[in-house]
Amino acid sequence: MAPSPANILQNRYTVPSVCANEGRQLMPKVSMTTNLNASADQVWQMIGRFNALPDWHPSVEKSELTEAGQTRTLSLVGGGKIV
Repeated sequence: MAPSPANILQNRYTVPSVCANEGRQLMPKVSMTTNLNASADQVWQMIGRFNALPDWHPSVEKSELTEAGQTRTLSLVGGGKIV
């Protein structure tokens, strides 16, 4: 049995805001490290399909394909949309 997304995705986010060499402020950059308790094949089976975002991404409620699959509309938690 494949693990659930909640069991394999553990995220840590860091946002550096100061240039280490010169001490000046920079535009924030986000980096992410993810430790997975699953094989690469298990992860790709879960997230690899183009329209699978609602199956594993906690911010995506629904994904709809239109125009013969050429356009994807993501409905986000809280009411936002991404086309």
